[in-house]
Amino acid sequence: MKTSKQSKKPKWIGRLSLMALFAVLAGVLSSCGTDVYTGGDQYVCVLNTLTGKITKQIPPGQDKKYTLGKHEVAYKIPTSQRFYNVDTDRGIADDGAPGWLSGYSSDYGEVRAIVHLEFFIRQTHACDFVLRHGKRNDPDETGDLQFGARLPKSDKNPIDKKGNPTRKAKTIWAVWLNEKFAPNMQTVMEPLLLSYDTAHLVFNYPVNADSYGALVANTDKGDATKKALEEEFSTEFSDQLKSKVGDFFCGVAYDAETDECPPVTVTIVRMTTDAKFIKDRRAVADAREERDNAAQLALIQKDTLANRKTNAADSAELRTIEINEANADAEVEAAKGKVDLQKKLNEASNADPTILKCIILAQQAGGCPEVEQSKQRNGQTTVNVAPTPGG
Repeated sequence: MKTSKQSKKPKWIGRLSLMALFAVLAGVLSSCGTDVYTGGDQYVCVLNTLTGKITKQIPPGQDKKYTLGKHEVAYKIPTSQRFYNVDTDRGIADDGAPGWLSGYSSDYGEVRAIVHLEFFIRQTHACDFVLRHGKRNDPDETGDLQFGARLPKSDKNPIDKKGNPTRKAKTIWAVWLNEKFAPNMQTVMEPLLLSYDTAHLVFNYPVNADSYGALVANTDKGDATKKALEEEFSTEFSDQLKSKVGDFFCGVAYDAETDECPPVTVTIVRMTTDAKFIKDRRAVADAREERDNAAQLALIQKDTLANRKTNAADSAELRTIEINEANADAEVEAAKGKVDLQKKLNEASNADPTILKCIILAQQAGGCPEVEQSKQRNGQTTVNVAPTPGG
């Protein structure tokens, strides 16, 4: 009895099935983890999403790869220089950042400041930053905190009259900066502005100059106001961040190898105030320049007259020279009087219009009772507003 022949499969079909099996296994194995390649400028922190702990830290520059486990996520923290700009120019400002910081000066002028910050994220604290801030700001646990994302250039992201952006930032890193940097910057700036008068802040006078920028004789002028304020703000703001956010940010001189972490670097781009104040100050500056020019001209004239006196042929000619010399002195005093009057008008610019009128009339009358009464009511020392000699 003949038996039926068993069907035989070609060998190539068996090999194909085996290859398919290997492919499936490879796919399953690869789905358990993703290779994280290092070697760039990022500091990699591998977080276990079940335990909430860091399982691996990979410093920048290592030419290796790490395969993530099933419940691991890699957060890549940039080690390059970062910035945060508070600016009315929305092409310069960070997405959603305020247009300016504001506060009052020592003479109660409202001042606005445009401020730029530069910093590095401290590498030795990078993974602590992930645990304290990165993890909770990454709800889908992709590890992408969008450090480099910005609004498109076509979006002007304008600000309102109070300096607040009308469109808020939507990227994770930008939102975090606006939540943590902006309010702390404002908190630090307000008391610092109270240490200087409006003129020093707006016109950047030396810190030891008077309120009109003039230095007292034999006095060192000190730093310019803006530089002094930058240094104070840098220290105070860095301390504020440490207490409120953590010790994660260093200035531009940061050295990762030694872990030397200076305060965040601050640049005060511009400070401004009420336009009337600036206009009045410029008028005073013009009057001072006019006075100085008149004084210089008078000195030249006096030198010329002195030479003519020496060579005068007779007493009549000498008398004419002396009269001209006295007139030159009077011109100098008149120029000084104009500046003094302008100063008094500016100091009273916020006072009752009656007082302003009185000051002007005082140039002829020799006194102003309303000013005396106003200053006494405000606890100020009585000031004589009578015109200076020759004014």
